[in-house]
Amino acid sequence: MPLPRFAEGAARAVSLEPGAPRDAELVTRAAQGDAGAIATIWLRHHVLVRSVLLSTLGPDQEIDDLVQDVFLELLRAVKLVRDGMALPAILARIAVRRAGMALRKRRVRSVVVSLPWMDVPEVPVGPADIDGRMALATLYRLLDKVKPRHRIAFLLHFVQGLDIAAVAEALEVSLSTAKRAVAAGREKLVRLARRQPRLRRFLSGVEEDGS
Repeated sequence: MPLPRFAEGAARAVSLEPGAPRDAELVTRAAQGDAGAIATIWLRHHVLVRSVLLSTLGPDQEIDDLVQDVFLELLRAVKLVRDGMALPAILARIAVRRAGMALRKRRVRSVVVSLPWMDVPEVPVGPADIDGRMALATLYRLLDKVKPRHRIAFLLHFVQGLDIAAVAEALEVSLSTAKRAVAAGREKLVRLARRQPRLRRFLSGVEEDGS
C-alpha cells in the first residue's frame, strides 16, 4: 500500500483546452503586468504547489499562506524567467524552498510550544478514514525527526512520485546529492517506524525500494 497522501492536494497533469495559452506565453504576459495571465498561472498550477507543500509539510495551518507566498515570489522574479515552459518545475523549486524554511521555523517553534504554559492548537488532517488519519499523524510526527532536506527529498520521491532527477532539480542539488538525501530520509524514517505497526502497510514498498 502506498504512503498516505492528501487527495485534495494531489498533483495532476494539466490538460490545456484547444487554443489555451502555453506557459511560456503566460510568463511573458505576466512579466508585462497582465492580470489575466497571472490569474491563469494561479488557476493552472496552484494544485501542484499545494500538493508539494502538503506532501512535504503535512497538515499545517499555514499551507494556504505558503501557497500564496510561492506565487508572490514567482511574480517578483517573473521577468527573470527565461524558459516559461519550465514554469511547473520553477514553482516546485520555490515551494520546496518555502517548505524548507517552514520546517526550520517549525523546529524552533516546537521548543517554544513544548513549554508547559503554551497551548498547542489542533491541526485538521486530510484523510477521512480513521486508519488513514492516524497513520498520517504518526507519519508526520516521525518525519519531524528527519532533517529538512532529507525529509523533503524522501517525500518528493515516495509521495509525489518524482524521479531522482526531478528531486535534484526541485532541491537545486546534484543527482548524487539528491539520491543520498532520498536514501537518508528513507533510512531514518524506516528506522523510526519499526515500532509503529500502523505504518507497516504504508512503508512496505519504501522498505523494499532500491532507489
